[in-house]
Amino acid sequence: MRTEAFIQGQQRPEAERAALLAAYREGLRSTGGPEAMQVQSALLAELAGLMDFLDARRSHWSVEEGQIAFDNQPDLDTFTAILSRIDQHQDRLTDFQQRRAKARE
Repeated sequence: MRTEAFIQGQQRPEAERAALLAAYREGLRSTGGPEAMQVQSALLAELAGLMDFLDARRSHWSVEEGQIAFDNQPDLDTFTAILSRIDQHQDRLTDFQQRRAKARE
């Protein structure tokens, strides 16, 4: 990993480098690691995409009885696909959280 190599290359006492590496690795472990961070990034990108989509198509949807209603099927299909991807990312994050909780037990 680049971060670990960077820490190892620091002009610091060995004990300090070891402590930094241990803290870095614990941080990765406790957050789910790089994979969890990638999922979080993908989730945020999907949420931004959803906002962009709704903004771009604002004249083609309205809120009816607390739900978004589209005036055409292609927009509804796009909206549903984005929500599905958001749900998938959220499920993966929940899995990371559950595994992290079990590892702490």
